Amino acid sequence: MSIHLPHLPIAVVGAGVSGLSCAILLQEAGAQVTILSKAPTHQTTSAKAAAIWFPFEAQPQDRVNAWSLRSWQIFEQLSAQPETGVSFLELVELCENPTPVPWWHLAAPSYRRLLPEERPPQIADAFAISVPLTETPRYLPYLQQRFLQAGGHLHIAHLSDLTSLFPRYRLVVHCAGLGAKQLAQDPSLFPIRGHILKVRCHEPITRAWTHPDPPLAYIIPRSQDCILGGTAEKDRDDLIPDPHTTQTILSHCRDILSSLDRIEILEEDVGLRPGRPTVRLEAEPTAQGTILHNYGHGGAGFTLSWGCAEEILQLAHQHLQHHKETP
Repeated sequence: MSIHLPHLPIAVVGAGVSGLSCAILLQEAGAQVTILSKAPTHQTTSAKAAAIWFPFEAQPQDRVNAWSLRSWQIFEQLSAQPETGVSFLELVELCENPTPVPWWHLAAPSYRRLLPEERPPQIADAFAISVPLTETPRYLPYLQQRFLQAGGHLHIAHLSDLTSLFPRYRLVVHCAGLGAKQLAQDPSLFPIRGHILKVRCHEPITRAWTHPDPPLAYIIPRSQDCILGGTAEKDRDDLIPDPHTTQTILSHCRDILSSLDRIEILEEDVGLRPGRPTVRLEAEPTAQGTILHNYGHGGAGFTLSWGCAEEILQLAHQHLQHHKETP
């Protein structure tokens, strides 16, 4: 069923991947959407992400599987358009011990266990999957341009109260990431600190690699650089790269690929993933108006983005239908 939201004024709070994805679907459905963000898109946490499809630090399992699969399908469509910066590559997950197939494999159409001869000798188990990679320097500008070309508006604004956006807007879609801790007064949110390196490799890397067991390590090749990570430090919120962590990341990644002995470090960066026991995606009626919350995606903001955005679109439609029918 096609959803139409004719001229419905909607504010989307947050200009990261979740906010942009929601704003695009709402605007393209006919709403009048304004994105309000405390920072431009290129300064959001999304811009720092490795942005490979991987349901990391996100719950609950059933909803995450459904959102992840839907996003996978839309990324597959976008990968046919070079300007989006979306492509597919093989991701290899390395495990120190024999490991059950992860719960999220149902959202991964090509998931398979590697044979012993296909994995490094010190690795007891390994899996491979073809996954979407969204290169943020191209993908985020694509999303923003698509939204603006559809007639949307984007403003930098510092908000302290979501309800202050009513009655100018009929709906508020809340995608503020870690900022929701204050805006939604949600004490369950916590930072998950991620430290990454952007490097230039002197030998081509054709696969992405991840070692999710402690110590976390991942290698994500992109067209212009390669992302090495990383950390997942809960409740740590400083943004200053730590030299010791940099050396630890290099050491762990070189254990996976010895060719990383010959690299040039281009940049070190730190981002704060919005951790929460479960993703919050729901409608909250207030005395002033209805807020549609969409935050707490952990390390899976890109992975869940389109699936969550479609659910927000459905909630917006339900809101409009309810108010049409209410005398």
